[in-house]
Amino acid sequence: MALPFQKPVTLVKNPGSPEESRATVQGHIQPDKGYFPPDTQVSEGDVIEVPDRRGGVRRLVVGHINVHDYGSDLDHLEVVWGEPPVERKAAVRRLGVEGLHSAILDASSDLFTDGHYGEAIFAAFRAVEVRVREMSHLELTGQKLMSEAFTDTAPRIHVAIEPGLLGKDEQRGFMYLFMGAMVGIRNPKGHGLVVQKDPQRTLEYLAFASILMRRLDDATAVPP
Repeated sequence: MALPFQKPVTLVKNPGSPEESRATVQGHIQPDKGYFPPDTQVSEGDVIEVPDRRGGVRRLVVGHINVHDYGSDLDHLEVVWGEPPVERKAAVRRLGVEGLHSAILDASSDLFTDGHYGEAIFAAFRAVEVRVREMSHLELTGQKLMSEAFTDTAPRIHVAIEPGLLGKDEQRGFMYLFMGAMVGIRNPKGHGLVVQKDPQRTLEYLAFASILMRRLDDATAVPP
């Protein structure tokens, strides 16, 4: 389709990202819509920049595209302008070793950095176990230690925050988390039953140990 009053405008792909790219395309720009040749590589979320007669540049966001495909020289793209995309940023953009609990860093950081992933995981959960033993004053290990320390009947370590029945459920839930960490993570790594080669998965295991440590930071220990 021979568009009336078409002129060169700037098409911005992936605006505001490291992959942003710019190209000059032909288009007919109206206040609410724009019209482009059918082979124009324009997509929803792209930005069209046009000169503003008042000075500067107007940025028009591609909200919706209607494809008019008649199989003739009337073919064209009808672009409806939309709202600027809302910028979304996570409070934490990336999980890294440096953000873990200091006790986990002390136990595992060097091992993780040197690629000893199984040993790093074992050391992290071993540190959790030692701290629970110190707080609870129980001379136990592993699953038995966690069961006695966090039991919802007479716990040596209170980790619940919610009151009443919700608090009892919370206490029991964390008892199972601590118990599971010993049986399902620490023990296999300590006995070499599972070989860990994936640094990302290792980091996620360390993050779980870090969560348990932070919960202990907020917990209340009952004197023996």
